[in-house]
Amino acid sequence: MFDPKSGENITEYLSRQDDSRLVGVCNNKYQLLHLHYVPELHEVYCTTNRRTVMAWKYNSFAPISTLQCRHCPEGLTYTGKSPILIFTGDSDGRITKWEQLQLNNFMYSSDSFTLQDARKTLQFANHHSMLTSLSQTDTSTTGRSVNKLIFAEELDILVAASEDSNVYVWAFDDQAMHELRDSIPVGDKMFQKMGDETVTNRVAGLTCRRVLNKHTQSVTGLALVSHPKQLQTTYLLSCGADRRLCMWDLRFG
Repeated sequence: MFDPKSGENITEYLSRQDDSRLVGVCNNKYQLLHLHYVPELHEVYCTTNRRTVMAWKYNSFAPISTLQCRHCPEGLTYTGKSPILIFTGDSDGRITKWEQLQLNNFMYSSDSFTLQDARKTLQFANHHSMLTSLSQTDTSTTGRSVNKLIFAEELDILVAASEDSNVYVWAFDDQAMHELRDSIPVGDKMFQKMGDETVTNRVAGLTCRRVLNKHTQSVTGLALVSHPKQLQTTYLLSCGADRRLCMWDLRFG
């Protein structure tokens, strides 16, 4: 299936029901000869070389896109402001950022990073005397699944609760953002359209800023507490299998 606007093949991004009749098509046991769309019924009819007629009906309640993860997704969150980003966390400790392409409404670009990479980055930072800490939990025995994801819109911060008893905090790379700003000529109209600082921040990649490690067992829940007028900061609440409820100050660390 192709998108008429861009001409791109979007078949893999569309949700299709598991139909045994399609197995023969995929295995080249028979061929589809003619296609005809009936707009009044929202149905597509086709004939095959096996003297059969097949029909597909458009489902208005079906998802418009299907995003394939490497492992079972356990956590999901998204941004509320444009550009809309979707974040998924899977059972293998991998977080994937999905961003809709400008070509059409079906295809998404993806960028993945893992909890293991975050730990290695912060261990290297620790070696150079940066203020951060890591739990010494052995992920080979406790697991490494991403249980919960939440995005702090006001701070542009992504928070992940993990099965390894840690809470990981990601933020957009400030250095990459400044390099992007410096590389664009003054008066560039494309850059002026991205005048919202939130938009330009999200062009850059994500880096792990810190790991919160006051839990002793799997972290299972996250919640944000913020109020622009009554609170001067954004608080993060985390809970886990250790029956602890922890409160964190995200703005001031």
